[in-house]
Amino acid sequence: MVTRRAEPTRGLEPIRELSSYGRFNMVSVFGGYASYRSTVALLVAILLSCWIELSTEVRKVAGQEPVPRPDAEGDAKANDRHSQVVVIVSLLESMPDWTGIDIDDDLPQRAKIEAFTRQIGTYKLDLVREAMLKYESDKRLDTVVAGKLLVVNKFLFDLPKTVRRSSRQFRSFGGWIGQPVSGNPRQPKDSDEMEIRWPWSVGSDGTWRLTGTFGGYNGSPYNVSKAFDYYRKEFGERKK
Repeated sequence: MVTRRAEPTRGLEPIRELSSYGRFNMVSVFGGYASYRSTVALLVAILLSCWIELSTEVRKVAGQEPVPRPDAEGDAKANDRHSQVVVIVSLLESMPDWTGIDIDDDLPQRAKIEAFTRQIGTYKLDLVREAMLKYESDKRLDTVVAGKLLVVNKFLFDLPKTVRRSSRQFRSFGGWIGQPVSGNPRQPKDSDEMEIRWPWSVGSDGTWRLTGTFGGYNGSPYNVSKAFDYYRKEFGERKK
């Protein structure tokens, strides 16, 4: 009796290979999936942290007034200053001509000039100075323009009633004719006194009135800025 050696079962090899391949891929798949879940969890944690910080900042800012940018504040101030200067220039242009008033002229014209001057006097000195110089530069400096600037200049400052000729305050900054100078011919000429407030005078109640009359002009042009700066430094702003 011949005994036959059993042949190996080849049909089972692919199954073993498939099983081995399947175990390998399943491990790889599940390992990759675990890594993916860790990555997603990390991203979610980061986003949640950012959202919490943003929410905190929003709560801090909520209810607060918006703070203007420094340059925006500067622009607003510059625009406001410019607009005020424009208004003052407009007042000077609209003011009646003081040099055209005669001695016998009626009071309403003088009252109009007083009203315009008082309105200009409500503005800050720096703005008035800037506006006066702009008005002067935009116009031809004749007696009409110079007369308006003289009236405003004298009104703004705390000028004394008179100054002696011997005083350094004896200055007119132009060739104005008609400014009263009083003196005793029996005394030296240095004792003469000039009414520095002219063309303004002050009543017993302290009210400034435009009573002076233009008598002409002879000499160098009226120096409005020099007069303004001198009166401001020497006498200071008048309380109006």
